[in-house]
Amino acid sequence: MKKILSIFMTAVMLAGMFMVPTSAATTTTATEVRGNSTFKMKSISVSDGDWTYYFNNGEIRKVNSKGKNDTLVFKADYRITSLSIYKGYIYYLEATNQYQVFNICRVKTDGTGKKTLVKKVECVRENLQIVDGFIYYYDYDEKSEVDILYRMKIDGSGKKTLLKSQSWRLDKQYTTYDPTVLFVSDGLMIISKTSYNNEKGYREEFIYKCNTDGKKLIALDLSNNDKVIGIDDGYIYFQYRDNDTNKDVIKRMSLADGKIDGKWSYTDTRIDYVTILNGKIYYSYLIPYETDKWCIKRVDLNGKNKKTLYKYKTPDSKSFLEVSGNWIFFDDGGGSFIRMDLNGKNQVGDGSDSMGGY
Repeated sequence: MKKILSIFMTAVMLAGMFMVPTSAATTTTATEVRGNSTFKMKSISVSDGDWTYYFNNGEIRKVNSKGKNDTLVFKADYRITSLSIYKGYIYYLEATNQYQVFNICRVKTDGTGKKTLVKKVECVRENLQIVDGFIYYYDYDEKSEVDILYRMKIDGSGKKTLLKSQSWRLDKQYTTYDPTVLFVSDGLMIISKTSYNNEKGYREEFIYKCNTDGKKLIALDLSNNDKVIGIDDGYIYFQYRDNDTNKDVIKRMSLADGKIDGKWSYTDTRIDYVTILNGKIYYSYLIPYETDKWCIKRVDLNGKNKKTLYKYKTPDSKSFLEVSGNWIFFDDGGGSFIRMDLNGKNQVGDGSDSMGGY
């Protein structure tokens, strides 16, 4: 199994050829319908037309935009994550009985014809990308002890190595590992590379953009405290904690030229699990002056029309939040997901079922 250093990497979204910059970089687009490629690292839902497909309690189910015809598509033996849809197939990572080891699978949207494309992929971040007829994923190679970022055709053939992560040092300061494709959009990949600073004794994450073949790697000028949260309409959105104001801030950077948009930002006391969809921001929010009490908020991109959609019943339970189609999926500490519409209405489930998506 992977060494402790590699296992340490989590959620959530690179190697020998990299040059480490002095500073580091950190929604829903869909020509192909991609559940996890915009603001979702561990996607359990994806929408295709009027239907939203989702995983809960060991099943892939589908429901239409009005909440009707909630039907079983496929019953799984293990938990499923990173759902995407492409040409009548649902693609996903299927857990195995080994820790952080998955199979890459697909099944028709009617629940038939399941096929395992790749077996036993050791994938810490659980991130599978389906774009332009290709599957992007990374795996740990035990023989060479490196993480490898791969691309293969949609049927599982033609696997190609894009980037490798080998332990190497620059001026004896950095040891790098763990290549992870965070998002693929507009012909570019946004990639995370983690480095361990040997002099200072802590890890730092650097963010790059490159072509979908792994070439023309460019470092993005973001600090180590910035967290990439997604891509929307030509912008990379990132989040950081402002220690002076003690608030969380979301800003955006142009995907084309890497410049930060100085005219736009959004700030709140605490922000977590962000999705930006159709001009609105959805996120979990810590209620001020109430210990461990969180709620789900929605606000327009211009900062107007802020609304509380749901108040969590379980203290500090905001472990998951995801938006697909006309639905918000979240966990309130009970072990399975709750679904409600984008206005906080038509809630289904209370999260108390015995087996959840995670």
